[in-house]
Amino acid sequence: MSKPIDWIKVSTLFSTSATLILVLFTYIQVSRYENSMKADFAHRMKKDFFNESQRNILFLFNNDLLEFKLFTNSDSSVYFPYFSLNKERVKYFQNDSIKLLPNVKDSYTTYEIEDLILNHFEDLNLYRKNGLIDDEYLYNGYTWYVESMYENKQIVKLLEWMNSGSEKNDSYSGFKELYLFIQKYENVKGIHR
Repeated sequence: MSKPIDWIKVSTLFSTSATLILVLFTYIQVSRYENSMKADFAHRMKKDFFNESQRNILFLFNNDLLEFKLFTNSDSSVYFPYFSLNKERVKYFQNDSIKLLPNVKDSYTTYEIEDLILNHFEDLNLYRKNGLIDDEYLYNGYTWYVESMYENKQIVKLLEWMNSGSEKNDSYSGFKELYLFIQKYENVKGIHR
């Protein structure tokens, strides 16, 4: 004689299986959505970073056309840091009929440099640490910019000036952390340039 079917167990098994399938389906959909959102975020971030102003500043720094300077008043009590365009070097990049770059100024405040370049690197490091951008994407898309700015003599002077003083700040520590991450990433991945 055959055993009667226990419909309660069958329905429990069926509902449990259906729930597991729904959970798996939802997980796949959420993962796809998350990847899509990360891609959209990375695209918007890239558009913010690679605009005309940033490209101009990067060009100026990478061709040693900006110099870090301190303006002091007559009694040397007030310091005003800024970056000055090296007009002697500019002559190597233009002639009388061609303008070097659109909208290039003779000087830039440190606030402008921070807003246009350094704060972006701080943000990149924060996004990396919070998993908003992929390490490989960050490495492939931003390594040259991070290294060229972090190793730039004039940026080094600015950071040294910002971190000197009685309180010993650690201005732009995220920028440094990002630079060190890139070095470590290359070692871990065995990348040789």
